[in-house]
Amino acid sequence: MSDLTPQEIVVACAAVRKAITGMDKSARAALVDDMGQGDRRTVRDTANGKLGSVSLSDPKDVVEVDDEDSLLKWLLMEGKAEEVTRIEAPDWAIKDALEAARNGADIPGVLRKPGNPTLSVRVEPHAVELAASIISSLPQIGGGQ
Repeated sequence: MSDLTPQEIVVACAAVRKAITGMDKSARAALVDDMGQGDRRTVRDTANGKLGSVSLSDPKDVVEVDDEDSLLKWLLMEGKAEEVTRIEAPDWAIKDALEAARNGADIPGVLRKPGNPTLSVRVEPHAVELAASIISSLPQIGGGQ
């Protein structure tokens, strides 16, 4: 067992966590640049089998109303809105127009832009046990030589 005090262990773990967080941020940025949207990569170790996987989502486009007047005029022409003194459209018509734009339709007053992909990491339980074993064997933390 370690000769370190609990506060020394906590400080050492915090330092390791900060170092690992920096490494993780850099590696994630590199993966996002290197992977294509929808890609999945599996990490394997010959001794322990599958350790986990990394995947990059293939997000839908993001749509938003950027010119309400143009959108309302278009909805009026499509018969999905009515004009009293001002064009009024029900929420369902606006939602339908946004969905149509997300699916590629050119809708006046709606801006479509690519969504941001999400990087997901899944770790097998035995990989966590392996990492904990390695960290606890470090002399400065857990009591190795």
